[in-house]
Amino acid sequence: MTLSNQTPAATSYRIKLVNQRMTEGGGIEQIKSPAPTDMAADTMIRYAPHQIVLQPGVSQTVRLSVRAPEGLADGEYRSHMVFEAVPPADLGQNVEAGAKDKSQISIRLIPVYSISIPVIVRHGNLTFTSAIENLSLASAATGPELHFNLTRAGNRSSYGDLVAMFSRGGAKPVEVAHVSGIAVYTPNALRKVSLRLNPPKGVTVSGGTLSLSYRAPQADGGQIIAVKDIAVP
Repeated sequence: MTLSNQTPAATSYRIKLVNQRMTEGGGIEQIKSPAPTDMAADTMIRYAPHQIVLQPGVSQTVRLSVRAPEGLADGEYRSHMVFEAVPPADLGQNVEAGAKDKSQISIRLIPVYSISIPVIVRHGNLTFTSAIENLSLASAATGPELHFNLTRAGNRSSYGDLVAMFSRGGAKPVEVAHVSGIAVYTPNALRKVSLRLNPPKGVTVSGGTLSLSYRAPQADGGQIIAVKDIAVP
């Protein structure tokens, strides 16, 4: 991985591996003690360096290696690599009295920015299947939305793009929603998804058919993993 400092000041970054779990809503939460079903990869991953100081506009490579233990069972193992910006040591250390009212104090809060990237180790024979279930069209304050469950089975995570096409009569289908990079991580069996429709100007989603497909990324061939249609009155 390549880490680049795009800020105007020298920045220190701390790098660490953590174990995280996906919720049914698609959120990511940290887990302190992973269960066997979480299939954590942190014990088989080595990386260096663990902390970097980068000048503005400078990049550095973080190297990773994997050593699978003998007898490792077939499956997908996952941990998350966190890149965390470390504030300078002289910031946020003092609590100051108010300039006019000495009975008040002033506290400066320094935000700590970080990004988490899944690191996945796949070992042995891996397969998965996916389906779109409980598809429905609903109204929201921001416009129409598709609500559905994206299910997964097997010993590998699913990953792909969601594409919604609308057609009426014999007209050519029109794309009304497209979201890339939707995953259902193991061991989860489903992910609850809300997909906002964004039809082109002049297109009204009514009196036709909505077809929702879950497709592999174009870099992996773009084949359809799952598809589901719904009639729109």
